Amino acid sequence: MYRYQYVAVEVGMANVLSTDHSLMHRDIISAWAAKGWRYRGYLPTKTSWRGALTEVDLIFELACDDPPAKPRIP
Repeated sequence: MYRYQYVAVEVGMANVLSTDHSLMHRDIISAWAAKGWRYRGYLPTKTSWRGALTEVDLIFELACDDPPAKPRIP
């Protein structure tokens, strides 16, 4: 069984001369990995009116011993 956590990350037009904003995802992934979570991918969650990505969820996975729960479908 696995547990999943989602971390919202704002995506924007990073200044080409500044890498601070464009490398933020690496810090987040490294911090979660240090806690034992595995990075699984990302999911676009918001777009601009022009269709450009503005926010994504980074998806992290952690193995656990909990019995599988019956999925709840809204």
